[in-house]
Amino acid sequence: MTGTTYVDLLGQLSVRHDDRPVSIRSLKQRHLLATLALHAGQVVSHEKIIDALWGENPPATSLALVHTYVARLRKALQSGCDGFGADSASPSLIRHTGTGYRLDLGTHQVDLLRFLDVAAKAHEEHATRNAERAEELFHEALRMWRGSVLADLDHRLGQDPVILNAVHLRLTSTLAYADLALERGHFHEAVRQLRSVTPEEPVHEGLHARLMLALAGAGQQAAALELFTHVRERLSETLGIDPGPEIEAAQLRVLRQDLPFSGAGGPRTAPWKPPVPAQLPLDIAGFTGRAEPLRQLSRLRVASGDPASGPAIAAITGPPGAGKTALAVSWGHQAQIHFPDGQLYAELRGVPPFAPRTTTETLSMFLRALGVPPEAVPDDEDEQAALYRSLLAHRRILVVLDNVASSHQVRPLLPAGRRCMVVVTSRTEPTGLIALEGAQPIRLGAFTPQESSVLIRRLTYGDPAGAETGPGAELGQLSGHLPLALRLAATDIGRRCLVSCSAAAAAPRTRYPALASRPRTTPA
Repeated sequence: MTGTTYVDLLGQLSVRHDDRPVSIRSLKQRHLLATLALHAGQVVSHEKIIDALWGENPPATSLALVHTYVARLRKALQSGCDGFGADSASPSLIRHTGTGYRLDLGTHQVDLLRFLDVAAKAHEEHATRNAERAEELFHEALRMWRGSVLADLDHRLGQDPVILNAVHLRLTSTLAYADLALERGHFHEAVRQLRSVTPEEPVHEGLHARLMLALAGAGQQAAALELFTHVRERLSETLGIDPGPEIEAAQLRVLRQDLPFSGAGGPRTAPWKPPVPAQLPLDIAGFTGRAEPLRQLSRLRVASGDPASGPAIAAITGPPGAGKTALAVSWGHQAQIHFPDGQLYAELRGVPPFAPRTTTETLSMFLRALGVPPEAVPDDEDEQAALYRSLLAHRRILVVLDNVASSHQVRPLLPAGRRCMVVVTSRTEPTGLIALEGAQPIRLGAFTPQESSVLIRRLTYGDPAGAETGPGAELGQLSGHLPLALRLAATDIGRRCLVSCSAAAAAPRTRYPALASRPRTTPA
């Protein structure tokens, strides 16, 4: 037999002699050839051949039938080759031994065996950090695949250890090749190889994460984000789980356009990355008092690190001027080290006569702060909220929602991340948030006289004169011991007289008629 015979198993079974096809129509002969080709150059026992052809219920004459099928297969191979000028007296490719049959083909003549050999070399080059050669070998190995192994034959053959090893090696090789291609900017090639494997691995997150990055690098950002949505739905429907950190990280990189190379394959300047959000307003100068509320917030912060619980929520309430915002902001600055992924802040304008800020406005602002490009922010509120929750799912972020009008205004802004914490301030207690979301109420009243005196001393440049008695004490009473009113009056005193509180506040009722008209209150 002149020329060279090739058997291809990576897809539908096919036989070639040199470049010309050899037709083998009999299903049993095709199963027999596939079984022998998987172990080319090795003896395949009679028992293994019988199991491949009939499974657990072979006929009584199975061994005799095997001999018959082998004879016919030999003739089919010989006829196909003879038609191209082969000598009919040349030896057959299939040899009989005492215990079975052997197909005399070399590794290079069976595509599956050739794939195993080339892929193994590619992994060796990858391990030695020879990226260029490894990428070439991976590409050579993977392009041998025309579809599933023996796609047109009985599924029993799919359990052969050689096939199982090849399928696993294809997956690991595709992942390694994709990593190299992404690093070198070969996005279109990566997309082609990844897409050839994803139908057989519909819930493999690492595979789909790489495909998302490759699509984005190839200029198909919308397709990459749509793929994330499909994978999330598939994971939920088939496994009942949410996407893991690998594919969520890929989604974030796509949104940020955080790719090392351009679609043309050349290096480009690293994309601008938004800083970790730190949106808290300026810390309150001279903040004092509120020792117990501060302890409550800190206890909640510790609870927010418990993976068994949901995100911690604090609801700070109190009358106008009680210092709700001051408490939230000052504590947020103290605790920011415990929220390394950032702090988000929004003034929700829940105090009349202002129109409350819409949820869409707030979510859009937060998404941009988290690195989502403006053009990638969804228009639909529900989609915005879903993306917001996805981005915060595995982060540790503090969210401060100031001057909230109602629980309804807050709910879409609650993160899904169990390690996050939300601090809400409101004049009225958000009972729905407390009842349904487990928010911890922190109620603020007026300062004690002692707390008022400390604030007065701090804001009048440390002068203790009259802080607890005389004009200073009267100033506290006139202010109702409410921090905001105290702060405004005491700051004015300190600005007018840098020497003494008593010298500037000889007639506080005359100087502050608005405060003088307030009823005197008993500190809470």
